[in-house]
Amino acid sequence: MGYVTSPVDFSTVSPAAFYFVGSTGPIGRFLPLVIGTASLSREAHATFVIIDTTGLVHGSGRVLKNYKIEAIRPDAIVAIERRNELAPIRMANRHVPILKIKPSGRAHGKDDYEKIEVRRRSYARHFAGAASVELPFGSLTFQRTLLFSGTPFELDGAVRAERSSEGILIVGTPPAPPTDSKLLPAGFERNLLCGIADAAGRCLGLGIIERIDFAAGTIALVTPVERDKIQIIQFGDVYVTPEGGELGQIKWAW
Repeated sequence: MGYVTSPVDFSTVSPAAFYFVGSTGPIGRFLPLVIGTASLSREAHATFVIIDTTGLVHGSGRVLKNYKIEAIRPDAIVAIERRNELAPIRMANRHVPILKIKPSGRAHGKDDYEKIEVRRRSYARHFAGAASVELPFGSLTFQRTLLFSGTPFELDGAVRAERSSEGILIVGTPPAPPTDSKLLPAGFERNLLCGIADAAGRCLGLGIIERIDFAAGTIALVTPVERDKIQIIQFGDVYVTPEGGELGQIKWAW
């Protein structure tokens, strides 16, 4: 979320508040997208709030847009469409004033390369002044992950093993893991993007995990957020470098 005082390209506005979704695409992230959009719209201190949504409008995208509208309860909707591609969304929300307009002739879609480059520049800009910090587990709350929610126990071949109400979670490659264990490879955390929040749950920025030392009980990460403000670490799905390079994704199965 950002504030503007004159006509400007939204992508150039410095953020005044964040909500960490965990990934660079909406698929599989509908719940945090809806919660985050509604949360930031409530936090905005402005006479008018403009929510610029994605171009995903058919199928699951239509479902996402309708839930966002239901959560936000906007005063008006601006439907920018070339033909009638937004008709199902407009019809489902015809109780809200809707302004239908055509896109600018200068508008064009971005190909995959352009999208990656935009993200690379954004990451690099965010981490330009970042520092490496190391923090003890005991001072932190971990969210968006099952890790650190169970009771640790020793297991041959595992760098971390936990037992919780959802079963056994193992980091490492034990020779004979218990049946139905949830497994993560050792080093899974390196370069994992995460959200950094304060004690009130407000996202303050992003972090990149460098390592988790389970034996020492510490986590090291690169972040522009001041060390003493870090209270919550929210695991994401994406691996990146501080320079903005994308290294892939992790598919959480639980």
